[in-house]
Amino acid sequence: MILAEGNEIGTDLLGIEPASEKHPAPVDLSLEDYFKQFVLSHQHEMTETELAKQLGISRKTLWERRQKLGIPRTGDPTSCY
Repeated sequence: MILAEGNEIGTDLLGIEPASEKHPAPVDLSLEDYFKQFVLSHQHEMTETELAKQLGISRKTLWERRQKLGIPRTGDPTSCY
């Protein structure tokens, strides 16, 4: 339950950051397509932990979705599952 004064619930009350100009979310992609695009475009600059955190999921869920969608892990070779 979220308690808020007024009729609007802002991102500050949800504990999330608004979408940045650097990474705007495309409106015509499915959730799976967005996930795949985000992972593929950021896996070289982020660790598995950072990717999962940005996506709001656990590392285990990130691994499971990579398996399901056939996304190879080619990011930081020092990070492991």
